[in-house]
Amino acid sequence: MLRTAPSHKGSEKFRGDIRLKIKKLRESIIKSKKRNKGKKGIKKEAMQAVIIGLTNSGKSSILKALTNANPKIASYGFTTREPEIGTLNYEGCNIQIIDLPPIASENFDHGVVNNADVLLIVIEKIHEIETVLEFIKNRPAKKIIVFNKIDIYDNNIKRKISESLRSKKYNFVVCSCKT
Repeated sequence: MLRTAPSHKGSEKFRGDIRLKIKKLRESIIKSKKRNKGKKGIKKEAMQAVIIGLTNSGKSSILKALTNANPKIASYGFTTREPEIGTLNYEGCNIQIIDLPPIASENFDHGVVNNADVLLIVIEKIHEIETVLEFIKNRPAKKIIVFNKIDIYDNNIKRKISESLRSKKYNFVVCSCKT
């Protein structure tokens, strides 16, 4: 409309009004884009477990093995960019399992961790436990350590890992998503 409006002295006010309307429309578009950029909400089920850990520890593989979710799984780091949600039906109770991006990622959501009932801490090596526990200290949720990728070790090392976790009085599970 601005292009086709006449450009003589009598139409200056009309052209000014059109420019003002265009400016207001552009500002409202920018505001609506900013409003819609927030994180998607996660509605909590009867029980909520959150899978956390360092990059490439197998968090998404555990989510896929336990639930109906189909997360992106790759060998490179930081594959999970936003929370992936799956549901596990255990004896009639729906347990919501959420796979968060790695702790070192800027997309890691502390709010979901604070509201969780159970934290599943996925690790590959024993020294990773202290790093993750330091990051999530003072959280009220029950913590269960999931030692993943156990299939790459022989029986003697598996026994040593289990005994080490038992001696530190951790709640733990030793597993492998592949086997």
